[in-house]
Formats: sequence, C-alpha cells, structure tokens
Amino acid sequence: MSYTFYKVLHLSALGFTLISLAAVCFYVSLGNAAQDNPKRKVLAIVHGVGLLVVLVSGFGLLARLSIHNMPVWVILKIVFWLLFGAYPVLAKKMSNKALALYFGIGVIFSCAAYLAINKPF
Repeated sequence: MSYTFYKVLHLSALGFTLISLAAVCFYVSLGNAAQDNPKRKVLAIVHGVGLLVVLVSGFGLLARLSIHNMPVWVILKIVFWLLFGAYPVLAKKMSNKALALYFGIGVIFSCAAYLAINKPF
C-alpha cells in the first residue's frame, strides 16, 4: 500500500481516537459516572479500534519511509500512544481534573505531530 494511504488512514484513525477521548473527558467533567453513560461502549470501541489502526498504520508509515530501527522520536510517539490508551482510565480516576486532561490531549497531540513532521532525533 502507498505512503499516502497509510498517512490518510493514520490521521483518520487519530481523529476518531481524539474525538472519543474528548467525549470521555467532557462526560466525566460533568460529574457523571462512567457506568451511567449509555454511549460508553461505543466510545470504548471507537477508542480501541482507533488506537489499533493508529498503531498499525504508523508502523506502515515507518516501513514506507524505510525506517527499520527505532529512533528516539518513534519511541516517544509510542509512549504518547500508550498515554492516549490510558486516557479514559485517567479521566475516570481524576474526574475533578477531566478538563485539564482534555487540554492535555491537545498538548500530547501537538508534541506527537512535531516529532512526526521534524523527526528531530
């Protein structure tokens, strides 16, 4: 598959993942319990599938770029991926800081985008 295909797939899946994370953070910030959310399962599925597609397409992009080792920027992006994976749990455990976590999504995304574009190390 082409580089463009992997890039579009990666960014689309990232969009779905970030939207589901934002929805979880806002729902929790309203003081609602996660168990009361009728869309909880849908958000969890979108989040999980999005994370999986982001990971697979990210490694597809690495293969298309002929990057076969693990530079530091790739390791950092995997750490960010793990943080995004833990975000729903963090939002539920830290419900009083859910809005701060919401803004953290943007910070992590911005750092990951910087690493992907510039590949500094």
